[in-house]
Amino acid sequence: MSFSAIGATHTSLGWSEAQPQVKATNRPSAGGATYRSPPNLRQERLSVPKRHDLLYSVMATALPNRLRQVLLVALVVGELISVCACQSPSSPYFHELKIDSGLHLSVSKGIDLPPGQSPHFGSYYAPFYGAFVTSMDHMEKKARSVSPERALYLETNREQVLDRTVKEDEVLSGPFGSLNAKRECFYTRPIETTFGSVSVEFNGNGTQHEVPLVISGPPKDLPALTSLSLVRIFHTGAVYITVTANYEPDGRLGSLDYGSASNGRPSPGPSGTAIYRTADPVVDELQRRQLAPDLERYGIPISIAVNEYLQSRTLTLPASSLRQYRNVLHAFYGFGKFIHQDELRDGIVVTSRWLQPSQTREEKDTLNTLCDERFRKQQALGLPTVE
Repeated sequence: MSFSAIGATHTSLGWSEAQPQVKATNRPSAGGATYRSPPNLRQERLSVPKRHDLLYSVMATALPNRLRQVLLVALVVGELISVCACQSPSSPYFHELKIDSGLHLSVSKGIDLPPGQSPHFGSYYAPFYGAFVTSMDHMEKKARSVSPERALYLETNREQVLDRTVKEDEVLSGPFGSLNAKRECFYTRPIETTFGSVSVEFNGNGTQHEVPLVISGPPKDLPALTSLSLVRIFHTGAVYITVTANYEPDGRLGSLDYGSASNGRPSPGPSGTAIYRTADPVVDELQRRQLAPDLERYGIPISIAVNEYLQSRTLTLPASSLRQYRNVLHAFYGFGKFIHQDELRDGIVVTSRWLQPSQTREEKDTLNTLCDERFRKQQALGLPTVE
């Protein structure tokens, strides 16, 4: 997680004028609400790379200003084209990905397809080569799925070193839209300012996200509990409002995620992510004051007695004036490797199931070890692990 500017779309459904710190979404939609784009649509502002000596020669030459500007533009455009041309392979899809010890990505075994077609079977990689940053989707067509699902999203920095991965698994869906368990990992940024996170987020009813496997029970070597997410869904007229509260393993509230949908499609209403706990006590106090009305309105507890809940299997939630539709608690183990999902009614667990997201080859071989190590460092430093 990286901090972003303060600001959010407010509606008549209970948002106050004082705006909490909200993670900005990427694209507007009809009706004035904003929605989160899939990871592969996120773009970073690109700066022009260091220019070669010829560029400096042009700048130093005693040419008319207008001519010098034209030459500079031509050189920069030519350099950008050459960067893209040298990086873009002929095939847009590949069977194999290798990550070396320096975290550089390389694909091989291109898939030969007619122009405009994409694979509809097996596992494959779809890289996108920007001028300086490469992003890549690891797609998998599973026997139980209608179309390929995104098993992992990877993104490099400007030095073409792996910088970020995002894994999303659909854990709930219905007329209220869909919600994903999201595991976001960073590999090169300072850990003190950029945090990895495991949380549940509203996703409309987007496509390509993975659906986790339902398993009969927890494994014998179940990892430690690492976070929790409480999903409260309300039905107000034709609109469903989803509020997800993400908690640290000790039960402290870390963030709130909002989503609004009608007939399974995103609709105007609360949306976005508000950070409740940061690494700055001063900011935390401000956030708590600004988010207090939302906690009261949606019946969100500021903490959960985790051990008590795990033993009693009951959770008394604060009252809300809104009409309740569903309450679901997710417990994450091993930073998202296993998920225990409990449906609550009147504070009592009525249904329960275990979910297991898939693990890609690159996660098993390299990424899980690096990502989990950073998560453990965040916990040791007292930094947030939920977003």
